[in-house]
Amino acid sequence: MPKFQVGTMEEVEKLSEILPDGVYEVEVFSGQDKLSKKQETYMAWMLKVINNEDPDKNGTTLFHNTPLSGKGRIFLQQFYAGCGVAWEGDSVDLPEDLLGRTCMISVGNREYEGTKQNDIKKILPK
Repeated sequence: MPKFQVGTMEEVEKLSEILPDGVYEVEVFSGQDKLSKKQETYMAWMLKVINNEDPDKNGTTLFHNTPLSGKGRIFLQQFYAGCGVAWEGDSVDLPEDLLGRTCMISVGNREYEGTKQNDIKKILPK
């Protein structure tokens, strides 16, 4: 049977750590285009907490989706602004424009399908 690199238990637990409500600095480390149930394209981003005064919070992974069509594009524009990236013209280079960038976010909590999870309430402008 083959072995797979899946990370340490500590790394995996960071994926589901619930953060207290507050403002956090994060780094964008992954972005992938996906198709919604309604067949609309969106970007699924993964962010990690950095530079937190509580070192145990650093590395916590947060998930953020931005629509690429319709009125929801405003969330992508806010994400660009929060990361300090200028949006020029009518097309963007995703995910390359934002990978490795940092921004500040406001985080709360919500319940989804019976499970408490982190919820990015707002991308804060730089």
